Amino acid sequence: MSLLSVTHEAAGRTAVVRPEGRLDVRAYPELRDTLLKHAAEIPDALVIDLSGLTADRVTTLSVFPTVWLRISSWPDIPMALAAADAELSALLHRSAVPRFVPVLRTVHEALAVVGSRALRRRAETTLPAEPASPAAARVWTRERLAHWHFPVCDEALVVVSELVTNTVVHAATVDFTVRLELRPTGLSIAVYDDDPTPPVLVEHAKEVGGIGLVDGLSRAWGHGPRLHGGKVVWAVVPLPGGPEGPLDLPAILPGTPGPP
Repeated sequence: MSLLSVTHEAAGRTAVVRPEGRLDVRAYPELRDTLLKHAAEIPDALVIDLSGLTADRVTTLSVFPTVWLRISSWPDIPMALAAADAELSALLHRSAVPRFVPVLRTVHEALAVVGSRALRRRAETTLPAEPASPAAARVWTRERLAHWHFPVCDEALVVVSELVTNTVVHAATVDFTVRLELRPTGLSIAVYDDDPTPPVLVEHAKEVGGIGLVDGLSRAWGHGPRLHGGKVVWAVVPLPGGPEGPLDLPAILPGTPGPP
């Protein structure tokens, strides 16, 4: 039984999520997982409208920094809270939440804050779950990087090939979606399919292939459930500019800051 009612809408490419009900220790994991599922669909930003939410204590509000931390590696989108009533607002400002997540008075203000996002490029393609798809995914990735005037990255080609191979071999799905996103922190590669079964990391498999190889080549990787069923498996590959330093996207990608 759901302990909270959660609705959502799109404001441009920002997801506005509205949880309603009482946030307590029982509802905490439900709200956390719901927000993570919304973030996994990769909107440009996530705004949580708190106008219909109450909380029983300061500690349960840690759900918001927890979600912020989980999405900071991927999908690396800005997040803000808005429109809390006086009681909830007082709890929020007694907590550590504002140190990690902006707390605004209105959804309009929150949308303005998250609207100044970093430069990034995004593309996606849908492929059938067939043996030829790993090669097709490599070709498509190479073409997208060339279209973005970015040097081909061998690690990215290996990672996309391994993620797609894992989906073709193990996932009970007819087709799947591959999504690339080039951003200052690197290249993120995400594969969305209809099978909720999570991938398994086999120890000592980094030189053999599969998810173990993805783990060895990526800055970070992970997986999670999708909003409407299935799962996403993702990895972030460091690109030229150093594993810790940001890429100079304005130099690499002249022109407009947004997709495609």
